[in-house]
Amino acid sequence: MATAKPLLPLILEVEELNQALQQPEISDKLIILDLSTEELFNLGHIPGAIYVDHKRLTCAQPPAPGRLPELEQLSQLMSDIGLEEDAHVVVYDHEGGPWAGRFIWTLDLLGHTQSSFLNGGRDAWMAGKFDLSNESPNILPSDYEAKFVHPEVRATKEFILENLSDIPDSHIIWDARSRDEYTGTKVLAARGGHIPNATHLEWTDTLDKNNANRLRPQDELKKLLTAKGITQDKTIISHCQTHRRSGLTYLVAKSLGYTNNKAYDGSWSEWGNDPDTPVEQD
Repeated sequence: MATAKPLLPLILEVEELNQALQQPEISDKLIILDLSTEELFNLGHIPGAIYVDHKRLTCAQPPAPGRLPELEQLSQLMSDIGLEEDAHVVVYDHEGGPWAGRFIWTLDLLGHTQSSFLNGGRDAWMAGKFDLSNESPNILPSDYEAKFVHPEVRATKEFILENLSDIPDSHIIWDARSRDEYTGTKVLAARGGHIPNATHLEWTDTLDKNNANRLRPQDELKKLLTAKGITQDKTIISHCQTHRRSGLTYLVAKSLGYTNNKAYDGSWSEWGNDPDTPVEQD
């Protein structure tokens, strides 16, 4: 488990990363991961970035394809990117950060605390007109053995069912899906709707679309969440359909210092396809 002090902040601006790439004492310890599409990666990526297929973060098996894969699969992924305890991981994608956030959640689960979320991802890097590369980096694979060091950042269906009576008083379900999915108008599982007493706040509401899909300023985010009752004194459980969009909402709560922060990787694909789980529609 990595315990060294992070080299870079959790929310990393593109200007900071560009500067870090000019400093070998920092850049030599960075693992930069691109979770955009392979097509975009091949068109040009941040120098030194490694392409990661986001499918490797999930089990990809119905009825809940977004659930975590087996530890063996995660061990192989982390070994393939050359992850070592002293490495600092920088993650980005092309959508404002859902897959990047999910990757950081996975690292948190594995106990690797040295990570950064590139604010705005590919969009912000392109807007800053920083260099792109078409070169494939030389990767020295590691022998990483994945373990769930911090299982508390993961919520299960059973955990939510056990705490249903505490929602939204001490536990809050942050439903990051669209309004239509939340109300049940749009159905993407056997049943539509939401977990009883869940709070709806769509993941895109945390982004500034006029600023290259960067996160809204921290004070704005805190006000936005507080208005919805998503506060630091509660256990926050983010979910969407497959824990892609909620990768970003988990990251947002983490960035605000909310320590009782979890994500439900089974998400609605598991909950909505289980005939025995309670569902609300409104």
